[in-house]
Amino acid sequence: MTAYEFEAGDQRARILLLTAERRAHHEAGHAVAAVARGERLVFITLQPTGDLDAMTRYTNSGDPVALAFISYAGAWAEARYGYARDSGEGAVDEEDLSDRLDEVFLGGGGFNHWVELGEFWDTLAGATPEVITRIVRAWNRELENAWSVMQRVAELTLADEKAVTHEVVESLLSKLEPWWSR
Repeated sequence: MTAYEFEAGDQRARILLLTAERRAHHEAGHAVAAVARGERLVFITLQPTGDLDAMTRYTNSGDPVALAFISYAGAWAEARYGYARDSGEGAVDEEDLSDRLDEVFLGGGGFNHWVELGEFWDTLAGATPEVITRIVRAWNRELENAWSVMQRVAELTLADEKAVTHEVVESLLSKLEPWWSR
């Protein structure tokens, strides 16, 4: 093996690791949001399943607001992971994070989530852009508050998917101070 082949292989390994970490954070976002909205987490897998690269399974109460939040949370966590990786863990620049979130959705990472979000936005037909902006800002604050839990769930998922249970996520969330009290 030449030095070039080693370096190329090493680069591929780094890309695969980043891809796994990105997917783990995305799925952790769904899992944490589902538990926070009272749904029951069934499992997380980073293994390709059908057309999906990874999947989080949870109960679905049919609440369009909860479903939209859970869908949004996966894309948000993926964008937040990229922001943290590139910018560190300092104060979050909301505009930069918003740009990264757009990239996740437009880049295909959130393609399936547009349908669920669309159903939610349809329930808000006639809502002003200001109302929708307030909803998204509230979601962003709640998700930022739970970011440390998402990071831990992603870490556990990468180590052993079976270690991530509803009870584990619920326990991690129970240690957080409510975002609205900050």
